[in-house]
Amino acid sequence: MEKIEVAAGRAIQETDADVVFQNAWSKYSFGFKIDGAAGHVRCRPEYRGYCAKYPAKGAELFLLAKEVERLIRQSKSGLDTLDIRNFLCKHLRAMSKVEQELQHIPASEGRYELLNSNPMDGMCKSFADF
Repeated sequence: MEKIEVAAGRAIQETDADVVFQNAWSKYSFGFKIDGAAGHVRCRPEYRGYCAKYPAKGAELFLLAKEVERLIRQSKSGLDTLDIRNFLCKHLRAMSKVEQELQHIPASEGRYELLNSNPMDGMCKSFADF
C-alpha cells in the first residue's frame, strides 16, 4: 500500500516499509539524568533522526552509545543483534543495581574490593573483569 501526500507543492510517496520504519523508531524515546540534570531523547522518524535535549555531558554519552552501536553491528560473534542488545541491557541494569547498592555503604565503610577469584568453570568471570 502506498500513500501519497502533497506537501509544500511536492508529492511525498510513503510505502508500507516507510510506515513500518516510522512506527518502529517512534518507540525510541526516553528520559535520563546526568549529575541530576534531566535530559530527553525522542526519535524523529520523519527526519530519520532524533531530537535530544541534554545537559553538557550528554554529548559524551551519545558518542559512547554510537561506539557501542558500532561494536554491536560489527560483532563477529554470529549472534543476532537483538540478542546482543537484550543481553547488554540486562547486564547494564544488573551492574547499575550493584553500583547503586555499593553507593549505600556508609562513608566509613565505603571501601570495597571486587573479588578476584578464579572462574569456577569456563563461563564464570571475576568481578574485576567488568
